[in-house]
Amino acid sequence: MVSDQTIDLEIYRHEVKRREHIRKWRESARVEQIPPEQDWYIRGGRGSGKTWTGSHTLAEWVQRYPGRTWAVVAPTYADARDKCIEGVSGLIAALGTTKAEIEAGRSRLVRSWNRSLHDLRLRDGGTVWADGADDGAPTIQGENLAGFWADEAGLWKLTMWKMAWEESLEFALRVDSARYVVTGTPKRGHPLVKRLMDDKSVAKTVMRTTDNAENLSPERLQKLLDLYGGTTIGRQE
Repeated sequence: MVSDQTIDLEIYRHEVKRREHIRKWRESARVEQIPPEQDWYIRGGRGSGKTWTGSHTLAEWVQRYPGRTWAVVAPTYADARDKCIEGVSGLIAALGTTKAEIEAGRSRLVRSWNRSLHDLRLRDGGTVWADGADDGAPTIQGENLAGFWADEAGLWKLTMWKMAWEESLEFALRVDSARYVVTGTPKRGHPLVKRLMDDKSVAKTVMRTTDNAENLSPERLQKLLDLYGGTTIGRQE
């Protein structure tokens, strides 16, 4: 029989590990990568660290508010799965684990990741749903979200972004303290990007590729600067 004292000790140990995990990622983050206490839109060039920031922001929320439901939506489900969940800078890595650990049942935070059902199950009872904006993110509809991470908003289909954003995400975001983080390379003329930029309640952050130089190949970065410095695409990045 498990005593109340043993349960309390396990809760304490879990809380210590949670705080240590959050502290470590914040200490390694640049100032502009620390999340504000409000909805947040991050515009960043490729290689600027925006994906890493989005995944770690969601990972922090997941750990801070156990047992809740969350979502990750990218241009397609394949993008959400391969980049935002399983990628090098994705959510699984941000939660301090790997696919191999999860499959072996050794992950401290994640109980399971089902690529077919689009859901990542946490040991505290929480769930993270993944979906694509290209079909309106229907998996999210009907959920009570505590928060979500939307990636590459400027690449969401012009014919489907309103369904994904308004019908699936915004109406599902209804739990106390709920908020979102949006990441993406700036795309001029996209209506969702314009909406985010016009919304005064949303914090805006700009990240440049060169800001993340210490984590990039010096040779590749210099080649990009030589090729695209001063050009329109260079300014975008």
